[in-house]
Amino acid sequence: MSAPQRAGFERAGATMGSGSGLSVARAIAIAGQTVRVVFSSEPLHNSTAGINDARNGSNYAITILQGSGEPVRSLAVSATIVPYPAYGVTESGEVGLDLQVDRPLVVGLTYQVEVSRAVVSALGEPIGTPYTANFIGAVRPTLAPQLRRKIGLVDLATNPFQAGIVVDSAGDWASHEGVPGTKKRVWRIATTRKGGFVFMPNFGLKMDIKKPATLSLMSTLRTDLTQQILQQPDIVAAATGAVMDSRGFLTITVQGKTSSGQGLQTKASVTQAGVTTS
Repeated sequence: MSAPQRAGFERAGATMGSGSGLSVARAIAIAGQTVRVVFSSEPLHNSTAGINDARNGSNYAITILQGSGEPVRSLAVSATIVPYPAYGVTESGEVGLDLQVDRPLVVGLTYQVEVSRAVVSALGEPIGTPYTANFIGAVRPTLAPQLRRKIGLVDLATNPFQAGIVVDSAGDWASHEGVPGTKKRVWRIATTRKGGFVFMPNFGLKMDIKKPATLSLMSTLRTDLTQQILQQPDIVAAATGAVMDSRGFLTITVQGKTSSGQGLQTKASVTQAGVTTS
């Protein structure tokens, strides 16, 4: 991949060096979007607008020699020169200038920076060959993880104490998730006869509505309900209670904590008017 020849970058001078002692010694990526261009001697570096000034970002062109990537454009040159000795500036008399570019320079790609023939030395003498230097990028490409919504337990919305379906505002079958969905599954256990689902023989409670609800039976049912609630994938703690008043009306309470740290509190009371929950 190469860029078209720009004005000021035309070939000129002797092939093995010409003009002053100014030439491009080397280049090295010192940061993700910074290239240190090292000159063999001090170039003119007075103005970012100077046509022959090394601080003018338009006097640099960067191409990709090996690999495939987006074209890189030079933006600006740091106002501070880097004298010997410094990182990349390894010979006495050399001077480095830090060139900023518009995108990360990627490891695995080989780049070439080319300096315009218009650049002159600090003494006003023209630059000689070599005008270019190759370097390797400094940024390792990263794979950005795809952001996905974490979906919990989602169920069709129903009322375990009433028949029928629940329809949302769009006219579709509503759904239950989070704490409301957990409450519904708790009451589904409590209102299902043990063995009512042939594919889940241990689901539900062993109730017999024709037998008296003795204290011993209520204790057994409460223990079974607690154990089954704790088997739910989103429940980490649970406790149940059952109270029957003198009229024979039953109230079941459930308290717990979900895996997301939310508290679970729900109660169902059986009265002459039916079952009420909260």
